[in-house]
This record gives sequence, structure tokens and C-alpha cells, in this order.
Amino acid sequence: MKAKLSIVTLVLAFTFLGCKKESSVNINYLYSDKPSVVDCKTTDSLLLKEALYTFENDLLNAYDPQQQNLRKAYPGFLRNVANGRLNYQQLVSEHAIEVFNGLKTSDLWKDGKLNYENKVFTCLGEGMKNGNLKTTYNALLSSGYMSNKLFGAPLATQYSTVMNDKYLATFVALDFYFSHLEGVVPAPPAPAPEKPGATNQANKPVDFNKAPAQKPGLQKR
Repeated sequence: MKAKLSIVTLVLAFTFLGCKKESSVNINYLYSDKPSVVDCKTTDSLLLKEALYTFENDLLNAYDPQQQNLRKAYPGFLRNVANGRLNYQQLVSEHAIEVFNGLKTSDLWKDGKLNYENKVFTCLGEGMKNGNLKTTYNALLSSGYMSNKLFGAPLATQYSTVMNDKYLATFVALDFYFSHLEGVVPAPPAPAPEKPGATNQANKPVDFNKAPAQKPGLQKR
């Protein structure tokens, strides 16, 4: 019996240490059971996965809440990024802010912005599928000129590429989404639509055949 308990304890300990090794950040991981998206041999692989799934979930809720189709969500996001019309307050969720605060405490951030010197960004570039985007990305990264503006231009029309390439999508999530969330507060939820048949008291129709109710303290003479 003691031998069985020892084995169970060891298994649990290794599981705990394995999960802990995957992230140096303590946040609420909603997508830890989802498939891994990139393999960058980093202590923050769990955080990278959480960032991507959170980002894509926010896109779906903002751009295609009914069908939840990334083929519709990604074009809307990338078009607004390219046009400079993206309203992050309307897009961001409470969990995205939690993930952003976690990212800021990791090695992926430095001096209040993305740390492009982190080996993760080299790994993301190596894993990208599209040859032209990969070349542009790696050139900007190695020269120290990586920026939203310079990489955003060739990225603007690559909707399907971003959606199907999780290395590229992870970079987009970090650079075009989370790096813009400083000071952003999620917009309050829209009021629920009034149920059919519900009557607003202020707009309630008046029945002219019914005598108005007397106010307290008044009596008929």
C-alpha cells in the first residue's frame, strides 16, 4: 500500500514540476488542456499557448460571435490593424488583461515592451511557413528593426496564412494585440436586449378609462 502511495506521489510531483517548468507566470490558465501551438523549448510555453488561444477567442467574440469562425475573424482584425482603426477596448476581454499582466512579468517583456532579443522570437521566425513573410520577419528581427508598422504591411493581406500558421499567429498575438493593451480597460458588456412582451414602465400605455391612482395624503372633497 505504501509503495502504491509513493508511486502516486512521485507521479503527481513530476506532473506538477512539469507544468511549473512550462511557465514562470502564475495566472489562471483556461487553455492548458488545449493542443500545443508552438515548440520553442521555453519555460513559458504554457503562457505562449494561453496568449494565442485567448487572442483568437477574443477575435471570435468580436468579429464572428455567432458562427465562431476564424476565417471571418482574422480578416476583420488584420484589416483594422492595417487601417489603424482597431479599438482594443471593444476587443479585449478580462482574461486577456490577465494574460497581458502575466506576459509583462515574463522574459518575453523588457522595459515595458516586447523583448525581441528573447530566443522565443527567433524560434517563431524559424517555424513560420510562408517563405516571403519568414524572410522579412527574420531580416527585421536580426537587424533590430522589427516593428508593427514594418512587418504589418506585408502581413495585411495574409489572412489565411496567419490563421493556419500558429508560429506566425503567436507572433501576431504578442505583437499586434498584447503589446497594445497597456492601460486598456475592457468595455462594459452591452445591456441585454429586452424580452419580447416586456413593457417599460415609462412607456406603458395609459388606460384613459381607468381613474388615476390617488397620491397619499390626498382625499376627495
